[in-house]
Amino acid sequence: MPAGVAVAQADPFATCRSIVATADRAAAPPAGRTVAGADYVPGIDVRGNPVAPADLGGAPRLTLPDELVLPVTPDVFTFLGRVPPRGLEQLRANVGELRIRLSDGHTTFNGQPLGPTADADLLAACRQLLANTPPPR
Repeated sequence: MPAGVAVAQADPFATCRSIVATADRAAAPPAGRTVAGADYVPGIDVRGNPVAPADLGGAPRLTLPDELVLPVTPDVFTFLGRVPPRGLEQLRANVGELRIRLSDGHTTFNGQPLGPTADADLLAACRQLLANTPPPR
């Protein structure tokens, strides 16, 4: 796997927080200009610059890779709406991989660009997920 690439584990919340923070940084106004009423983004100041967490004595700060790689492996029998036969309860199909470049939110599926509409849909889905989820403790 190329340097700077990480395979996302089972934490869609961390992935979505990264996607939303990246999009917010990209949408930030040029230095010296502010936007009134912007939503709070943890770890980002009002101008889109990263800031140190208040809890400096806590866990080490997570360094994000340049790109997230999310394997797309749905449960076959759940997808088919059927009860799996004994012994095949964990059968999953390897459909491909979704890659998300954190610098600009660009997404590809199996190497094919998804385009701005899919990028916007992914960002909207992440914002919805995070809005309906209590913050991590």
